[in-house]
Amino acid sequence: MDFQKYYDAEKKVINMPKKHVPIHPDGLGVYLYENVQNHLDKLAQIDVRTGEKEDYRSYVNRCCYVASEMKSRGVTPEDRICLCSHNQMDTNIAFMGTIYTGAKPASLDPSLSVEDTIHLLKISTPKMVFASEDAEDLMEKAIKESGLDIELFIFTKDASKKNSFAPFVAPRNLDDFQVYKVKSLEETSMILFSSGTTGLPKGICLSHKAIIYHVEDVPFQVTSVLLFSSLYWISSIFATLVMQRFGTCKVICKNFDAVETWMNIEKFDIKTVFLAPCDVINFYNRMPEGHVSTLENLIIGGSHLNPDYLRKLIKALPNTVVSYCYGQSEAFNLIEPTYREDKLGSVGVPNHGLSYKVVNPETEENVGLNQEGELRIKYDYAMTGYYNCDASSAWDAEGYLKTGDIVYFDEDFHMYVVDRIKEMFKYKSWHIVPTKLEMILMKHDDINYATVVGIPHPEDDNHIKAIVQLKDGRTADPEEIKSFAESFLDDRHRIRAGVTIVKDFPVTPTGKVQRRILKDLVMKGRI
Repeated sequence: MDFQKYYDAEKKVINMPKKHVPIHPDGLGVYLYENVQNHLDKLAQIDVRTGEKEDYRSYVNRCCYVASEMKSRGVTPEDRICLCSHNQMDTNIAFMGTIYTGAKPASLDPSLSVEDTIHLLKISTPKMVFASEDAEDLMEKAIKESGLDIELFIFTKDASKKNSFAPFVAPRNLDDFQVYKVKSLEETSMILFSSGTTGLPKGICLSHKAIIYHVEDVPFQVTSVLLFSSLYWISSIFATLVMQRFGTCKVICKNFDAVETWMNIEKFDIKTVFLAPCDVINFYNRMPEGHVSTLENLIIGGSHLNPDYLRKLIKALPNTVVSYCYGQSEAFNLIEPTYREDKLGSVGVPNHGLSYKVVNPETEENVGLNQEGELRIKYDYAMTGYYNCDASSAWDAEGYLKTGDIVYFDEDFHMYVVDRIKEMFKYKSWHIVPTKLEMILMKHDDINYATVVGIPHPEDDNHIKAIVQLKDGRTADPEEIKSFAESFLDDRHRIRAGVTIVKDFPVTPTGKVQRRILKDLVMKGRI
């Protein structure tokens, strides 16, 4: 595509043409329910731990049972329903049952702290929470300390348990059941919480119109998909919705393990896998020797990936389309993934329907090609706002959504993500970009993964601290690592707060390093 003709060189704005995508007038629930009818005999989900399988006939019936039971307990389209569970057979059922009632799902994650869980409950004020057994204690404590009146139900095989999920999926007559029809496609269909890697999460409101557009506009169809993120994350939600549109099987696995993932790909004939960058590194390092994979798609997203690993993956998986994706919960896919050998660090090119500009966040001036600044986008299918929170600061004066990402477009309009604005810090008024330093550290033969944070300093603003994880069986001296990295760096990028070696990092369920927690651990002397 000739992107030059969509680029206004004077205003320094890219305006991509719109694409017609049909939007079902009755909303997300009806749209998905009607599409599922085309796949009733196909496999909907399979649990790799138990081997349990479910076809779409059973799947959609159980979703309707849940919605019917919710309605009988007083759930209305005005309510919010929270889920806090790892991936399992009942999680998607509760999620879709909520959508069928018209209520707004607002999912949490079992790995969240009590404090963050209380914060999210107070934002969403749900009528009910559905949780896995390993999240029961967390939810009981958070609900009690929040002071909110919330019913808690547990996904458990013990149907005799008083707050078991079992009554919701008990078979019943569905002759009079109807899926909720929206009054307006601008209604909020669900609430997603921002990842909270750099601050407290907010509730992102996504309309029925936006969700249907993105599901209908999915670039490719797959027969089976494996991912490890819970419904707290847009990747899992999107997979759950797309599978019903196209009759895809969702392969369920609680936690990522590289060796088991390779085994499961072959055992269950998995065609698509979604991984976070740090998991991709372990996935590559554990690839069976001489293995020829039947995997069709490997989708990578969530944070930065060293181009060297991307190059190695592409070479090791000649039969697999490796996609390095960029998007946000506020607006889904913002860039169309592409592959060019000379553009491996790029996340792709402009996508249809969006307007892009790159802005100097300090001067608010648009910058040109090959100049770094904050990416801002204007889009008909982005979030409508934050739930129970003022969102006016999320857009600039021209109506562009602020992504918070520092990027640049090259002369061929390939986009490169440099870093998050809030992850940048200053040394003597100089901006320090952690990702650039992390890529240098990961050139070291013994380092598996590296993260850089700024440690406050009374005279210099911040000093650079490097936290690294070594490859299995490798040994390295922190001072040697420091010297290695600084051989590539100028004075202001010296690692003045030193290098610390750790066994693992605090990460989100999708593999993003939680820099806020990591920095806090360093400041408290626990790392």
